[in-house]
Amino acid sequence: MDKEKKQLIQDADWTRITLELNRYARSLAYRKRWRSGNRNMLAEGKSPEDIVQESIRKFFDETRNWNPQ
Repeated sequence: MDKEKKQLIQDADWTRITLELNRYARSLAYRKRWRSGNRNMLAEGKSPEDIVQESIRKFFDETRNWNPQ
């Protein structure tokens, strides 16, 4: 990861970002009907928050690419 990306990541408000991503993931999950009948229990027993955390982890370990432009 280059210096510019590292600095942007360090300067980010991760509390706010995580809260907003969780809110967005829950809103997407609540629009769907799940076999379990529980909108907080997604495929493979994951919650919307689990999906957000997995995405953030992939971002940090560079499994997912990010263009800051």
